[in-house]
Amino acid sequence: MRAGRWLLPTIILFSAQPAAATPMGTPELLSICEGGMKNPVPTNWAYAFCAGIAAGILQTDASQEHRICVPDNVDTKTALQLFIDRAKSEQGKRSPGVATFFQALVEKYPCKKADPPPPARR
Repeated sequence: MRAGRWLLPTIILFSAQPAAATPMGTPELLSICEGGMKNPVPTNWAYAFCAGIAAGILQTDASQEHRICVPDNVDTKTALQLFIDRAKSEQGKRSPGVATFFQALVEKYPCKKADPPPPARR
């Protein structure tokens, strides 16, 4: 009898499943990044969060397709403002925030395609 008291809570505890993670939408990320730009310092959590997303996008792109080539003179605030402007122009769309951020960077700072190789000699 005594062991039975713990059986139901144990079953409930171990049968609980975490909710599936969904990506943050563009409106939510926009709200956070706009708040971060009001005080753009690394100690502001919203600014640091958005700067981290920008860094993650660039690092992932550099290790995979390398479609984004940001000039050295572009700072974090400029990149975040680029996302903010893009997100505001897309209000009403429910795309993931990271996808909107990525697209803004690709369109503004695309890598130049290499010249095609010369034709092979016969």
